[in-house]
Amino acid sequence: MLDTWSKYIVTDVKVEIEQPNIGKWSPYKYGTNEYWLWLEKEFRAWAKEVEEFVRDHRSQDTLDLSVVRVLSKKCKYCGYVYPENDEVPKPDCCLDAMATWDKEAAQELEDIKRKQEELKIEQEKANQQ
Repeated sequence: MLDTWSKYIVTDVKVEIEQPNIGKWSPYKYGTNEYWLWLEKEFRAWAKEVEEFVRDHRSQDTLDLSVVRVLSKKCKYCGYVYPENDEVPKPDCCLDAMATWDKEAAQELEDIKRKQEELKIEQEKANQQ
């Protein structure tokens, strides 16, 4: 669907360090509460090691650092900025954005119905031949 009521803007810039794939060796099943608790504990331990590594600048190990732009949706009508990575299926920040979204959704539904009707007509023609 078209998304004319908003645009993506940069709302933050941060540096990320690529961590090892610690979760690959988990003794717990992926997605369980125990898994996430265990993974958080492992990442905290790894983060402490990284801090110590950075302090020890004589180390020959390499760090994989990335600069990451954080994108957020901003309403073009009222300027509201939705939280980072917030899925916005339908805007709720102002009446103008909601009205635009409703209009676009109705148009998309009409387009789908029209395409289905065209396909149905083509199938009927093909069946008659």
